[in-house]
Order: sequence, then C-alpha cells, then structure tokens
Amino acid sequence: MFFDIFGKSNRQLAEDIANAYPKASEFADKIVQVANNIGTHPYWLANLINFESAGTFSPSIKNSYGYVGLIQFGDSASKDLGTNTDYLRSLSAREQMDWVQKYFELPHKRRGSDYSNPIDLYMAVFYPLGIGNPQYKFPSNVVSANNGIDTPLEYAFRANRNAKLPTGLDATVPYDPTYKSKTAITQKPKSSLSLVPNWVWYISMTILGLSSVLYVKSVRSRLKKHRRK
Repeated sequence: MFFDIFGKSNRQLAEDIANAYPKASEFADKIVQVANNIGTHPYWLANLINFESAGTFSPSIKNSYGYVGLIQFGDSASKDLGTNTDYLRSLSAREQMDWVQKYFELPHKRRGSDYSNPIDLYMAVFYPLGIGNPQYKFPSNVVSANNGIDTPLEYAFRANRNAKLPTGLDATVPYDPTYKSKTAITQKPKSSLSLVPNWVWYISMTILGLSSVLYVKSVRSRLKKHRRK
C-alpha cells in the first residue's frame, strides 16, 4: 500500500472519502484501490473526481461539450482506451473506475509521472503537456477558455476550491480526516514549499529532528572532553 507511512489502512482511507463525499460512499474503496494502483493519494483522486463530476460522483454525467463520467472522458480519450463515451456512461461508478485507472496509465497521458504530485494528476486529465512543470504556460486559447488560468499550479488550486479532503497543495496541511476546509482555496502559493508532497515533508521533518538530536549529543560530548583537559 503506497501510503502506509501515515498508518492508515485502505479501509480507513475509504471511510474518510465516504464521510467527505457521501455520494462516493458506495465505491470509495474502489477509489482507494485505483489510487494505490496508479501511485497517487486516494484523497487527491477523490478530490479530482469531485471536481470533474461537478460533485455528483456520477458515471453518467455529461457536460455540454460531450465529456462524460467520473473524470469527464472525451471521444478522443475513449478511442485511446478502445471504447466510446456511450459505453462508459452505461457503467456503474465502480465499473467505470477500472477505466479511470486505464486512462491514468496511458503513456501519453501519464508522460512519465508517478502521480506523487497532485498537480500532475490534474494535468493528466486537463492538459498532459503540463505534467512535471507547475509553471508551464498554457497556450493563449486554453487560457482564454479557462477564465485566465495560465499554469498547472493555478489550475490545481482553482480545481480544489471545493475540495473536502486535504489536497496535497499545501505542505502545512496534514492528511487528517478531521480537517475541514472552511474557505475556498483560491490563493496562489507564495513559495515552492507548497509543491512538496506531504509524505516528503513528513520524512524531511523526521530526518531533521534526528539530525538535531545527534548534533546536540556531539556538542555535549566535545564539551565534556574539553572540561577534562
């Protein structure tokens, strides 16, 4: 299990998702399974589905441009997967999650990402060329069609305005199921710190703490030797 470092079981993660998004309760465990399979955090995938499906978690939802389902499959993506949007719409949410996994595993969508960064996860759906570069500049036509959003980082922040689980976009927010965002996340990050995945943050803090302890012991040992002389 990819995120065992937090001490949460798959069942606990699924419960967190179901509590945050009741409409996903019947397939929350499947969201966890797929997230683990593609290497990302289940919270991030749940937040993405919440955004793409307009909070419905419906596999049959269709927007005015013809995109359908949990992550808004288009005709092109459906063809890449060897199927079509009508078939995908006919599936249950649990069944469609298998196709969500297949989508994220497409080489030209994944573009070498391990999805350990939430921004890459969003770019795989919205604009794969932006994967790996949070400050990638979208073409002018993409910017004008998306209310002035011009980078992957800004897109991810906007997409998570209504997220009910930690987003991974702010390293100061731990993976805490009791965390409830009281305000929409619309601000731009002021430093690259916010781009660091939380698991890297926690490991770094642990290493830093151990280093500090060892340094203090070393200083004390030197002082004792000096006094003896």
